[in-house]
Amino acid sequence: MPLTANQVADYFAQCRATDAAERDQSPYQDKDYTSFMQKTEDFVLEGKGSVPHIGGYNYNVYSWAIRELPDLLPATSPWGQYEGRLCQVLFHPKNRDHLFWGLDYWLSNLVLAAGEFDIMASAAPALRQAGLKDADILDLGFDGDSDLPFSISLNQNETFDLQKATQLSSFGHYILSLLPQQAPVVVKAATGQT
Repeated sequence: MPLTANQVADYFAQCRATDAAERDQSPYQDKDYTSFMQKTEDFVLEGKGSVPHIGGYNYNVYSWAIRELPDLLPATSPWGQYEGRLCQVLFHPKNRDHLFWGLDYWLSNLVLAAGEFDIMASAAPALRQAGLKDADILDLGFDGDSDLPFSISLNQNETFDLQKATQLSSFGHYILSLLPQQAPVVVKAATGQT
């Protein structure tokens, strides 16, 4: 099931509670950070305004809570409007480094958690809408230690064994959707040449 407005609002309420509880423990409290959080919540929930930019707030206690924002994205159901807006915030060039240290592991974790569900059918269009090109999306999947498997075994072992592979993973389906038209892009990403 796609995210609901209540789930998104609850997440931001939890961020505010974390910030309030730890406000006096950090020397890096930026007074404008609460404004950023409100703009982000308004954008995700209602599509108000343009994509908010986090700027230099990466050391604020609040930002430690908001870095978990990607965890809201469901792995086993199609995405809706809130997921698409979340991706726009997360993957905006001015936000990526501040909000998302685990960017290279996020897609891997999402696809592995999805199992047989084709999460890339929802994720790829949302990521494209957020400004990523297919080469960027492939880079997320073919990123060093977190390379995504092309196929999965039915028993969902975490270690990939080509001999036991019985069906395509969601990432495998995504790669095949790019072929043959974007074969050079796929080959470059798979070989680390992008």
